[in-house]
Order: sequence, then C-alpha cells, then structure tokens
Amino acid sequence: MGNLFLVLSYALMSLWMPVAILSIATVRSFVYLLLEKYRGKYPKWISLASLIFFLTACVVATLFTWDMWFEFVLLGGIMLYTLGGWLKGEHFVRIAGIQVSIIAIIYNILIANWTAIAVDVATLTSIIIYYYRKWHKKKNISFDTNTIAHTQ
Repeated sequence: MGNLFLVLSYALMSLWMPVAILSIATVRSFVYLLLEKYRGKYPKWISLASLIFFLTACVVATLFTWDMWFEFVLLGGIMLYTLGGWLKGEHFVRIAGIQVSIIAIIYNILIANWTAIAVDVATLTSIIIYYYRKWHKKKNISFDTNTIAHTQ
C-alpha cells in the first residue's frame, strides 16, 4: 500500500523513473514472496531468472524514463536492494535497505518530495531500531551469562 502512495506522489510530480521503479519493485516483492512460499517446488533456475528479469527491468525502465543523473545512483541502490532481497539472508536486505534509504532521501530532497522523505526516514529508522535491539539483546545476554557464571 505504501508503494501505491509513493507511486502516486511521484506521478503527480511527473517523475516517471521512480514510478516505473516502484511499480517493478511492487511486482518483485510479490514474486519473491511466491518464490519463498513454494521454495523447493520449482526448478532453481526460475529464482535466478527472476533476479535477472527484475534487474534488467529496472535498467530498461531507467533508461527510458530518467530525468536527472542522480536517478542512475538511485538505480544502483535499487539493484543492490533487489539482489539483497533475492539472497534471502536476514541481513542482506536490511543492509541494502539502509543504503537505498539514504540514497532515496538524498534524491527526494533534490526533487522536494516530502512524503517520500518521510517514508524513507521511517524505513531507515526501523532498520536502525532493529539492529539496536539485536545488538542490545546480545549485549544483555552476554552480560547476564557472565554475571551468572561469576555468582555460581
């Protein structure tokens, strides 16, 4: 739903590159969810073919719709994010999400899309909170086990 509002905000500004990229990203998310749901029930080459398809679709969409040079930087971030989602690791997509959020914030400042800035700041904040909690939890667990070991 969030992508729909972002697509609408970019379309109202006549910025077609992010409209195309976000549309592709929405389809990509559904495809990746289906691939994850039916993992092992399809040939492995289908997963790789989906990655190549979405990377190619992003490049083609950018080549046909770009307005400013920074959109190619945004394309690079989106491609890394696409790869991160495909790798399916817990951290790959989040690390890629950090870099794409930072690039998107810069892009949205350049084009003055305040709605998209708020969304990207919220995304970045969410990832930072995730890693803070994960780090804080590990720190407390190791502290507690040391304390228990010393008291026994």
